[in-house]
Amino acid sequence: MTYTCTVCGYKYDESAEKTLFKDLPCDWLCPLCGAPKEMFEPEKQNAGPDNRHTAAEILINTLQENGLRFVFGMVGHSNLGLADAIRKNVSQNKMEFFGIRHESSAAFAASAYGKLAGKPAACLSIAGPGATNLLTGLCDADLDRSPAIAIMGQVPTGELDLGIFQELNLASIFESTAKNQYTLFENSDFAKTASEAYANSIAKGGVSQIIVPDDVQTAAATPSHIFKKTQCAPCAPNQDSLDEACRMIEKSSRPSILLGFGAKDAAKECLLLANILNAPIFTTYRAKGFIDENGELSCGVLGRSGTPISMHFAEKSDLIIAVGCGFSKHTGLSKTVPVIQIDNDASAFGKRRKADCPILSDAKLAISALFAMMKEKAVKKQDFRAEIKSLRESWISEKSKRAAKNEKNAISPAFVCQVLSRKIPEKSIISVDVGNVAYSFGRYFEAKSQRILLSFYLGSIGVGLPAAMGAYCATKEDGEFKNSNVFAVVGDGGFAQYLADWTTVSKYKMPIKCVVFNNSELAKISLEQANARFDVWSTSLKNPNFAEFAASCGTLGIRVSEACELEGAIEKAMQFDGPALIEVMTNPNLS
Repeated sequence: MTYTCTVCGYKYDESAEKTLFKDLPCDWLCPLCGAPKEMFEPEKQNAGPDNRHTAAEILINTLQENGLRFVFGMVGHSNLGLADAIRKNVSQNKMEFFGIRHESSAAFAASAYGKLAGKPAACLSIAGPGATNLLTGLCDADLDRSPAIAIMGQVPTGELDLGIFQELNLASIFESTAKNQYTLFENSDFAKTASEAYANSIAKGGVSQIIVPDDVQTAAATPSHIFKKTQCAPCAPNQDSLDEACRMIEKSSRPSILLGFGAKDAAKECLLLANILNAPIFTTYRAKGFIDENGELSCGVLGRSGTPISMHFAEKSDLIIAVGCGFSKHTGLSKTVPVIQIDNDASAFGKRRKADCPILSDAKLAISALFAMMKEKAVKKQDFRAEIKSLRESWISEKSKRAAKNEKNAISPAFVCQVLSRKIPEKSIISVDVGNVAYSFGRYFEAKSQRILLSFYLGSIGVGLPAAMGAYCATKEDGEFKNSNVFAVVGDGGFAQYLADWTTVSKYKMPIKCVVFNNSELAKISLEQANARFDVWSTSLKNPNFAEFAASCGTLGIRVSEACELEGAIEKAMQFDGPALIEVMTNPNLS
């Protein structure tokens, strides 16, 4: 017989210890945590013998069969059954598990992976504080509509609603964040639940929360049919909507095209349409990198983190063809200009602004259809290529002036982005943190064919590093991102929030190249305080030497104090076989 400590999970095996548990003295204490003898419970005889399946095994195996490959999390006393089921999949090379240092990192990593792969990774936590630590990262997944699965341990079913140690109503806490919620008991259909959770996270674009009480995880269960996800056919556009869109395009004299995240699979088609219409094309921040920003018709990002080129043409346009856009305040598109809005989600129409011509469709199908119709009509529009080129040359000149404002230990963010533009390869994923670094990167970095990650709608500082961990997983799979380079471009405020997980990057040898803008300040907040005519207060930071910290973790760490050192440092980091961190001493006031 085996007895388990209900406090720490230590197991007393009578056959191994050669002393019956009942014969131990009453003042005997748990050798691991010091809990008294009465805190031990006999392990159920049916708790997962080798010839049976546990509920946790059926749940995890089914998730794996549906396509779940990556799990980020922390093993603890109320998820041991779940963790063991994951371990068995890992031992068979069916899954990969990354033990993190903070559960919020696990949720951010899963969210980032979902944004790239279009399918969920999972994050694992214990009950109580482990689960609540997931909340911020899962809110990011929810608002950015990224598929993710949150697997949470819970106190035993017999102790629910008794207010015991680490008991929280997890379904209630996550109700507004999780699009799908499942609490499992011994009579649940674990395979069906797992399949529904996986499929719904993709179909609804968000979080599936699975709560499994401690005793349920190890309960013997009979395997049922392994349900697999079903693929939905892309939504095709309605012909009447296409005809109306064509009429609006024909009537316009200055149409422009705005790409949002929903255009991720239709960028080439959008460029073809732009070329036959001679239409300037710009992107939201979330779509930065979908097209080459140095293309003849490309104007860069529109909005607060954007370029004066995109702002100029957005203001002059008499029609916007918006593809997969959320129309956030940061994009700053005027609400008076007519819009043809293409989206595969009907709830997007009219949500933040009026859609003059809504087209409910997969973006690629709709743009391809519009291209064919407009090509047949051979509509001629004014060519703005020369004007775009002239404005770009002026903007490049202005950026170069700002990039030249360097001092020792105070390098211009514009200069850092200028060098990164030259050095980061086309096939790269770049995870950017929230704060001044995000504004600088959006404005000054010249994207080619890269994918940018950020906490777009939640705007959570600290996202940069854990999102890069999720991006690393996307590079391990066949598809668009296989063998891509992964960069994290972060500020000192955000990086320090999840600093401990640089040890996770080191432990799993993730070849992430991290560039830290160190200005010893929450500079974005300082600027907001000054602009609002408040005293600048409590925004200074006391930082460690991040490069030395990186070296202490067994990774490459380089500190750059002068502008002339930066290019060589980036080259060295990229040649290094493993994680590398470049700490750049910056001054936001120089750009």
